[in-house]
Amino acid sequence: MKTGSGVGIGNILAFIISYKKWNSLGWALFHGFLGWLYCFYYFFTYAGK
Repeated sequence: MKTGSGVGIGNILAFIISYKKWNSLGWALFHGFLGWLYCFYYFFTYAGK
């Protein structure tokens, strides 16, 4: 699902769950960032196959 802003459902979900669990904006941003790191890893690892 595209949102047009570069933020997907997975990032939003990771942000919300992390914030609810830890009550910290810093951890929520960190977990959202990890989602982007995984996207880059997947792209560079499997894009050419």
